[in-house]
Amino acid sequence: MKYYLGGYFLMRLSPLKWGARSGDLIYTCSDCINENIIDSWSYSWTCKKEEILDEAKQKYDIDDDDIELIQNWVDSNFEKKKIRWFNIFSEVEIAIEYKNIFFPRLNDINLLGIYFDETETNKILEEFKRDSDIGSRSILSEKILEEDNGKTLGYDLIGMDEFTGQFHSFWCHDIGQELADRFGLNLNENGLFDNCLNWDEVLKSLSGSEIGCEPAPWHVTKVKMMEI
Repeated sequence: MKYYLGGYFLMRLSPLKWGARSGDLIYTCSDCINENIIDSWSYSWTCKKEEILDEAKQKYDIDDDDIELIQNWVDSNFEKKKIRWFNIFSEVEIAIEYKNIFFPRLNDINLLGIYFDETETNKILEEFKRDSDIGSRSILSEKILEEDNGKTLGYDLIGMDEFTGQFHSFWCHDIGQELADRFGLNLNENGLFDNCLNWDEVLKSLSGSEIGCEPAPWHVTKVKMMEI
């Protein structure tokens, strides 16, 4: 089966703060759960609020000069489409470069990639054709085939935001075990599902009223970890 790249994320995993697996690390690229080390403050043209910049400086032990260097670098690579809006890399090498240049002392960063099969890719491009230049759909529109790299960690179920391209995970609702029991899925040690022969019924349950989730299009994505 063909899979297409949906982007790369530099994520600092945070112990889950609620639910049945509270305290566990979940390998999702949803920044509802984990911390993305490229954020709105990293772009010069999106963040002017001092409190957001001050929070970034405190969190990463950086100063105003560092912020300016990061923003110049991000802006340049955004223009080259190597970084997309919002907080997503389209190339492994650029993600690694960002981490190594600006955050060499951070050792708890994971480089994760997400991939969509052909059916999910076409559904996403159709659903968001009016906003196809945002997030994963801007990369999916290029139909970049999955490469034989990285380690597959499992499958996430994500609900995409129409305007930012960011997404929720099923973990936002603590419904992992409910889904596992209802559809015979297996939740693995990474907090993701093992593969399923038919995801259609699972996704329908999330998109309808059967299970209470955001009224957003829900999709299944393969999650892989890349070497940094």
